[in-house]
Amino acid sequence: MNKYIVSTLTLAAVLGGSISPAFADNDSGIRGFFQKFREERQDDRKESSDSRDNMASKSAALLLKHESERRERITKFWKKTGERLQKLIHREKKVTDKIDARIDRLATAG
Repeated sequence: MNKYIVSTLTLAAVLGGSISPAFADNDSGIRGFFQKFREERQDDRKESSDSRDNMASKSAALLLKHESERRERITKFWKKTGERLQKLIHREKKVTDKIDARIDRLATAG
């Protein structure tokens, strides 16, 4: 806060030495300077809040994208795992059929 007081007094000294004439007019002097300063700060705040909102929406979009990609990877994994299991079951059936055929041949051969 002390910085602002010092800068105000410095501006007053540079602009004419007296503070009261500077505050008499809204468009010039210290009052105009601080009015413009406030407006710029408000614009900066609006821009930063807009950028935060924009970043939040981008973040949400990325989160949804990553979530859908994750879902796809999980689905792909389980689909592939199911296919592998089906192949194993099929191979197991082939092996059991071969074993049964050999047992039958051995039984008929004595």
